[in-house]
Amino acid sequence: MLFDLLPAAVAMSTAALISLLIGVLPLREGYQAIDGPVIVLLAAMIPVGEALETSGGADLIANALLSFGSDWPVVVTMVGLFYSLCCFPMW
Repeated sequence: MLFDLLPAAVAMSTAALISLLIGVLPLREGYQAIDGPVIVLLAAMIPVGEALETSGGADLIANALLSFGSDWPVVVTMVGLFYSLCCFPMW
């Protein structure tokens, strides 16, 4: 990822696989670290993200965030975004 040779997802997956193969992480611990509900949640969010992208909802949200926080410093905008994600996760 540092040299931008591979996309981040491919680089992280490759690193996890290599760490399992060379024994840095035992295979049993690797399987125990996989949380089933999280995998299902991530898989379910893929169609939601595609729906937001194709319907224009993602552009609407991004433009609203840009217009709302354009006069503020970047740090304040990021803190507000993170705060809203932490305190209002169902938003």
